[in-house]
Amino acid sequence: MSVHTYWIVDIDATAGEAPALADQVRQWLVEREIILPGPPLLDEAYLPLYRYGPAAPRWAHENALGHDLLCAGLHIVTERTVFHAGEGDVGPFVCPHCGATHFDLPWSPPTEAWYEGGGDSSLGCPACGTASSIAEWQSGWAYGHLGFGFVEGWMLDRLRDALAALTGHRLRVVHEHL
Repeated sequence: MSVHTYWIVDIDATAGEAPALADQVRQWLVEREIILPGPPLLDEAYLPLYRYGPAAPRWAHENALGHDLLCAGLHIVTERTVFHAGEGDVGPFVCPHCGATHFDLPWSPPTEAWYEGGGDSSLGCPACGTASSIAEWQSGWAYGHLGFGFVEGWMLDRLRDALAALTGHRLRVVHEHL
């Protein structure tokens, strides 16, 4: 069985901010009945997993929520994570300085350095020559300490926009397929 997760990743949250922001967003989602209140389910693959609430379909693409699936719901991550596409590709890469798009860059070493929290996580742009942390580049992946994974749910962009307004942070979307 394959699992699809629509990640909304806060790329600005620090490790120290992530738990409090996660609670704030979770409460916002409960108040709008996007997820159910109470303790999350303990699923084998996603611990914990908050079940979708009755308003979730209004925030998702048509027929894009797996309400009846045991693994469907919201998974919240509050630790340094590379949110990846799973079977999908990491590229293309868009330079945060000049906007140039590149399809084949040496992304693995800076990704490992960022994940480990040390070393050089920079990636140089062949077009403008500027180096930036891999976390600043736009790609099919996101790097951060806070992510909201809508398992078996494909949410509308307006949810990402509402969470960005709530947190005041930049958010990126990653479509993961495992």
